[in-house]
Amino acid sequence: MYLQTDEQTIEDLRIFGKRDSQGLFDLYNHSHTRGAEAVLKE
Repeated sequence: MYLQTDEQTIEDLRIFGKRDSQGLFDLYNHSHTRGAEAVLKE
């Protein structure tokens, strides 16, 4: 399942964290390989 979003939506949902706080991506990223992390970012 893919979710297509624009930059504003990504910012509003805080999918990726800022310097001082984590985002949803950080919450779910428990991958152990670079390849798995790349797939999660897609």
